[in-house]
Amino acid sequence: MFFGDVKMAKKTKTYPSGYSKVVYETTNLLPSPKRTKGKVQHLPGARYYIKPALGKVIIRKAGVYRKSADVVNINKRLEGLKGTGRTPPELCAGKPWDEFVSCLRAEMKKVVGGGA
Repeated sequence: MFFGDVKMAKKTKTYPSGYSKVVYETTNLLPSPKRTKGKVQHLPGARYYIKPALGKVIIRKAGVYRKSADVVNINKRLEGLKGTGRTPPELCAGKPWDEFVSCLRAEMKKVVGGGA
């Protein structure tokens, strides 16, 4: 497959906040016989994340799920907002990254409580 074979469709995505942006999607991209989709390879059984806010690398083991009562309650609150257009990411959409992160933190504190 050559790059000339790829067709792109131009679409406009509008967020509930009213912000719109143009996105492009492929329309006829076929899977390559030489390359397949896959996850980033890490050492077996763990995934590594760089957390600049903490100034360290986080190692997450496969199969570890956060299911404490607090997490379940937070997930229920967020699930209740789903589809209303009032979720924290939707309210903060379209802002520059630094403002988006600040807005997301503030909106999550409103949903979850002061400890988010």
